[in-house]
Amino acid sequence: MKLHRSYLALFALTGTGCQAQNDIAKYAQTQITNCHAIDGDTLNCQGKRYRLLAIDTAEMLGHCTQGRVCAKGDPYRQKAALQATITQSMTAYEITQDRYQRAVVFVINARGENLSCSMLAAEAEYRPQYDNDNLIASSCPQLI
Repeated sequence: MKLHRSYLALFALTGTGCQAQNDIAKYAQTQITNCHAIDGDTLNCQGKRYRLLAIDTAEMLGHCTQGRVCAKGDPYRQKAALQATITQSMTAYEITQDRYQRAVVFVINARGENLSCSMLAAEAEYRPQYDNDNLIASSCPQLI
């Protein structure tokens, strides 16, 4: 499955699906710079935290509390995968805010890659209940 997902990722990483491009236009767009990965689904850009839309990755050690259902995977590998997609300047569309007051965003890096799709290719988990307007599902359906 990993090999298959890798080939599919080549198609998903550049740009967004036509439907997603139409739907994303209604959201506020901003340039984010000087970002680094906090974990596999959260960015810190100049002190502001951004959560990737519809993506869930493994929690860093000590963050998955008892009784909580957490995403599977290697949190360090997933963090490294997100870090590898970060470019100096990226376009973020703020979709909503989460319960921690982080902006939940649809992000396109300077290479035209959708960060949520990149993380799905890196074995992050898709959370359809958090995919507003099915933006991620329509951007990289082959990875869902």
